[in-house]
Amino acid sequence: MNRSTLALYAFLAFVVASSKNIIIYNEEIIILINFIAFLYFMYTTTSASVVESLQERSDAIKHEFQRSLDLKKELLVALISAHKKQKEFDLSLLATAGTTEIKSISDAAEKVAQSRVYTKVLSKLKRLVQTKQTFTDSMQTSIAQSFEAAVLENFQNARLQTQLKDQALQAIKESSTSAKTESKK
Repeated sequence: MNRSTLALYAFLAFVVASSKNIIIYNEEIIILINFIAFLYFMYTTTSASVVESLQERSDAIKHEFQRSLDLKKELLVALISAHKKQKEFDLSLLATAGTTEIKSISDAAEKVAQSRVYTKVLSKLKRLVQTKQTFTDSMQTSIAQSFEAAVLENFQNARLQTQLKDQALQAIKESSTSAKTESKK
C-alpha cells in the first residue's frame, strides 16, 4: 500500500465515523483534525529539507573530525622526528665529550646528590628535635601535675591528722572534765 491509498482509507473511515455520529464535531475534534492535517502537511513538505539539513551537518562534523585527526597525526609525526633528532644530538654530544667533561658532570651530580641527602637529613633531624622537645614538655607537665597532686594530698592528710588530734584531745578534756564534775557531785 502506498501513501495515497492509506490516506484514502483514513478519509473514508473518518467519513463513516462522522455519518454514524461516532465522531461529534466540537472544538477539540476540530483542533485535533487541524493538528493532524498540519503534521501531515509538514511531514510531506519539509521532511526532505530536514533530512538534507541533518545530512549536511553530519558531513560538516565528519569533515571537522577528519581534519582534527589529520592535524593530530601531523603533530605526532613532528614530535617523533624532533625526539629522534634530540636523541641523536644527545648521543653525539656524549660521544664527543671528553673524559674530563664526563668527570666534571659526574662530580656535579655527586655534589647535587650529597646536597639533597644533607637537606633531607637536616630536615629529619629538625623534626626529631621538635619531637623530643614536645615529648620533654609533655613529660615535665605530667611530672609537675603528679607532684602537685601528691603535695596537695599530703597536705590534706596532715591537716586531717591535725584536726583528728585536736578533736581527740578535746574529747579527752571533755571526758576528764565531766568525770571530775561527776566525782565532785
